[in-house]
Amino acid sequence: MMTKDDIAPGSMVRFNAEIRRRSHAHIPSAMGILIAFDYFGDVNPTKGDPLVLWIGEKAPRRMSALSLEIVS
Repeated sequence: MMTKDDIAPGSMVRFNAEIRRRSHAHIPSAMGILIAFDYFGDVNPTKGDPLVLWIGEKAPRRMSALSLEIVS
């Protein structure tokens, strides 16, 4: 699982291959920028949930770290 120790804010991320394969019609292949880790998240409150600003969005979204992969 991706944690704050694995990735720095400002890194590019996208949905991982498994998520893209299962949900190709509903999941954009666009990339996003990791803004921060939210330690009050619902998905993983002990390690934090990544907050990602997706291309074309105006506000960051809390994501599951298991669904993301690091692009750069």
